[in-house]
Amino acid sequence: SKLLFLPNKEIKAEARPATGAGGLARLNTQSKISGQTGGNRRHVQDTSYFVGLLSNKINAITTEIDKLRIESENIVTESKRDKKMERKAKNLATEVQLLEDSLADYNLAADKGRSGVN
Repeated sequence: SKLLFLPNKEIKAEARPATGAGGLARLNTQSKISGQTGGNRRHVQDTSYFVGLLSNKINAITTEIDKLRIESENIVTESKRDKKMERKAKNLATEVQLLEDSLADYNLAADKGRSGVN
């Protein structure tokens, strides 16, 4: 009988539930390792196959992360440019308003001068 040692308790491995209410299920480790889960499934025992699959997925994820990073940097750059252009537009609108006010004053003075009113 094997014993499991926990910090404050000693429990016999045979005493723990294998299935059912305890929630622990026994795994058929040999069938899980060989890739067989039942039926007429393909047996793949070559780890390099799975390493290749994982490498492909990692490369795809890395590529997608790089694309997202570039897109994020572009969005930040565009946002800064947009804010700068908004400030410039606001300043130009203020300048246009001042120039329109000055023009109105000059037009009023010119009208007074033509009509002879002081």
